[in-house]
Amino acid sequence: FVIKRICIRGDGREFTERVRLFEKGQLTGMMEAAGFDVSAVYGTYDADPFTDESPRVILFGTRR
Repeated sequence: FVIKRICIRGDGREFTERVRLFEKGQLTGMMEAAGFDVSAVYGTYDADPFTDESPRVILFGTRR
């Protein structure tokens, strides 16, 4: 898990967010198990191709 602390400037609010990390294969498997075909995989929000060095995995899918 990644734990992030988020502070809202100006009003003093703070939040803690716990995010589970998944690998590409795990996400692909979950999408397929949920009835989707993966149609595209990207490694950034700018739609750069996914590589082992990508900062994230972004999947697009279509329902079967």
